[in-house]
Amino acid sequence: MKKIILGLSIVTASLLANDNFITDGAPGLKIGTLGAGVEYTSKYNDKLDLRLGVNYYSHKDSGTKSDINYDINLKLQTVAAIADYHVFNNGFILSAGVMLNNNELNFDARSSATYNIDGTVYTAAQVGTLKGQVKFNRVSPYVGIGYSGATKSTGWSFTAELGALYQGNAKVDLSTTSNNASVIASVENEEEALKNELDGLKWYPVLSIGVVYKF
Repeated sequence: MKKIILGLSIVTASLLANDNFITDGAPGLKIGTLGAGVEYTSKYNDKLDLRLGVNYYSHKDSGTKSDINYDINLKLQTVAAIADYHVFNNGFILSAGVMLNNNELNFDARSSATYNIDGTVYTAAQVGTLKGQVKFNRVSPYVGIGYSGATKSTGWSFTAELGALYQGNAKVDLSTTSNNASVIASVENEEEALKNELDGLKWYPVLSIGVVYKF
């Protein structure tokens, strides 16, 4: 995995050094499972384009797990450097790249008289403050397929993409201010269970549509 990331980083650096990166490009807007995004796509040659982009989305909500009510704050934030290969010299693309991945989930237990943690009921005095955070690998490889007319002709065009972002195993931190050994053990068990539940997010699905304009 490190070799893949290093190789993609070298390709990205070489593309950025290309004189045509700024003059032969197209800005664009997109929306998808990574949130709302802005991108700049530049033509490297007849087959290869480079995209740089930023995606962001945030949402606050509440939810219940094991009878505990949580205030939840979801943040999706990625910075992408992606190379698009035009397989048939048209809009169809195969894509690969890397993203700086700041996707995270924060949650705080709402005040309650009792808490059910890992099947054991504790009082609020025993638990103290209960909160958690979920993060993923900071640098995440990306692969995908799609359509982009960003550098094929001047004027407006659309983009569509389907891919996957490899985030790795979820890094879960569930914590309590309690000094009670039984509470701490229950929280640790609950943390491990949550890691297993989030295993499906190791590969995060990426689906997006957008528009670009080439001057």
